[in-house]
Amino acid sequence: MKSLRGSKSQDIIFAGTQNRKSLGFAESSLVFDNSDGTLPIEYTEVTVTRKLYRSGETGYFINKVPCRLKDVLELFMDTGIGKDGYSIIGQGKIDEILSNKSEDRRHIFEEAAGIVKYRARKAESEKKLENTKLNLLRINDILAEIEANIEPLKMQADKAKKYLNLREELKNIEIGLFIFNIEKYKETLNQIVQDEDILKTNCKDEEGRLERIKSLKEELKNEIDEITIKIEEMSNLGFESKKEIEMLNSDINVANTRITNNNENSKRYEEEIKELGGRIYRMPPMYPQNFSLYKKKIRKFFEEHKEYKIIHSHMSELGYFALREAARQEIPVRICHAHNAPHGFEWKMIVRNYFKKKMMPYLTHMFMCGKESGDWLFGKENEDKFIQLNNAIDAERFRYDSKKEEAIRKELNLENKFVVGHVGRFFKQKNHQFLIEIFKEIQTKKENAILLLVGTGELKEEIQNQVKELGLEEQVRFLGVRSDVDQIMKCFDVFLFPSLFEGLPVTMVEAQAAGNLCIISDTIPRECCITENVRIYSLEKDAKAWSDFVISESTDYKKKDMYEEIVKAGFDIKQNAKRLEGFYINATES
Repeated sequence: MKSLRGSKSQDIIFAGTQNRKSLGFAESSLVFDNSDGTLPIEYTEVTVTRKLYRSGETGYFINKVPCRLKDVLELFMDTGIGKDGYSIIGQGKIDEILSNKSEDRRHIFEEAAGIVKYRARKAESEKKLENTKLNLLRINDILAEIEANIEPLKMQADKAKKYLNLREELKNIEIGLFIFNIEKYKETLNQIVQDEDILKTNCKDEEGRLERIKSLKEELKNEIDEITIKIEEMSNLGFESKKEIEMLNSDINVANTRITNNNENSKRYEEEIKELGGRIYRMPPMYPQNFSLYKKKIRKFFEEHKEYKIIHSHMSELGYFALREAARQEIPVRICHAHNAPHGFEWKMIVRNYFKKKMMPYLTHMFMCGKESGDWLFGKENEDKFIQLNNAIDAERFRYDSKKEEAIRKELNLENKFVVGHVGRFFKQKNHQFLIEIFKEIQTKKENAILLLVGTGELKEEIQNQVKELGLEEQVRFLGVRSDVDQIMKCFDVFLFPSLFEGLPVTMVEAQAAGNLCIISDTIPRECCITENVRIYSLEKDAKAWSDFVISESTDYKKKDMYEEIVKAGFDIKQNAKRLEGFYINATES
């Protein structure tokens, strides 16, 4: 019936009813008996499938393996049942064939004779030859263009060399100027010390003048501090470069993004702190251009708040500014807490190494989350003084429960799915691009595989484009920043974590607490392997090898409650809070 005919191919896709949802695609298959080997393929039964999507895209499959339309056509060439075949003729088509042009009838005879494939290959070869000729012409044009640019490029290279020489000369002049100014300040300091001695000698018997001298002495001390600060700032300037500034600005932008994403959580935490009787004081951001302002603000804070007896810094080497001032104000307990160790060389490492050495005299205690971070910040020679306090979690929240897992899977429509999960920022360190490549390989072997990505970051859009290009939009879900990570983790079958480097990632502890099988890269510190759930694999292996390893390790894996192991390893936040509280009390009483 004409009324049943559609105007376009998408009309054959089920559009839905009041009681049933519409479908995203339509699929049809033809099954051929190939026991006699007519078709040039090893299978005795051949199934050819076409899948039509609502977007207009079409997929072709031979025995459920994705292929091109070209592959399907070549399979049936010269069999008599191809596109131009003669075996099956529509009603009323015989007269049409007899009345066709000789050229059209020729196609039918060629199909019957079994030479169509050769004719098709010939046409394809001729097309490739023509394209090759066009490419050669284009190459010649490009070569001519390049030859014309050689001379201007030589001139530019000469200018660049001249610029580099001049820049080096300028750098030497600037360094000489810094040294000159430093010597000048030293002479000023010596003169000030000499003047102070003369004043002390002359004012022994004059109490009135003694008070003025004391006042002058205080002013001179402030001047010495300011001069010292200027010397430090000029020393820092000698290490900075344009590249460093750009990298710092990039870090600032990233930090601002993270601040924006975490505003809601920050407000909630601040309200909780205030409800518990805590107070919040804000300092200027720790950017190089704010160092002087930060020093003044932190000094004023300690002068106005003599009640504080413990300073616990989590700012790595930049804790130097606060800890130095705390020492000057005679605060008895001064703690620096090492969380991460940097990887690779950056220009700012020169500045970071400078500040961490300057910080050491002002410490009374050295805390670390892991040995690697402690060795970097405090030095291996101080290992006997390290106090380990892990980045802990609320182990009870992440505790595995099979009933909760079933409920969450039902809520997220993940029933009967093989769920691969990852929690982390979309930054280069987390290696999301490789993670997607691994999942692509997993999905070819497990059609029910689903990838859940929790987090946000500057590379999120790039990873979304990669997922789209690989045709994984239906299988990969971007969940964004979530407050219910503890619940989402419960439905993971595998926690996949191929990071390029890490300190001691809290997400690894959370994943283990949730009972997940954790497959991680060999660049992550072994300290994070606190349960038997962890499997380590080399980043030198390719995505296919990783996918095989994931499937193999997960085949017989059974989730179980790991609460006791997490608590025993010292990663429960409640126990760590009690431990830290006890330390604070003992430190102030001793």
